[in-house]
Amino acid sequence: MDKVNLDKISRLPINGFIGKRVDGSSIVKVDIGDNPKLKALMVSKDLDAWDKFCDAIGDFDPRGQVHIDWLFVDGKPKVFH
Repeated sequence: MDKVNLDKISRLPINGFIGKRVDGSSIVKVDIGDNPKLKALMVSKDLDAWDKFCDAIGDFDPRGQVHIDWLFVDGKPKVFH
């Protein structure tokens, strides 16, 4: 599956992620704001950090729902995985 083309996304997140729904129906863009705790969990290599991040971001849980292509930290995109 091809990664989301960032040139076609308006208003990229400053801190957050972009990916495609598992069923391919749409692109998902999530910006977590400037929350230092969430930023740290999002980029942490600790085993349970991603689960803690997903539990903390609120109503939308990307686990099993989104193929995440890009993480954004301080406005800079990084390939996820």
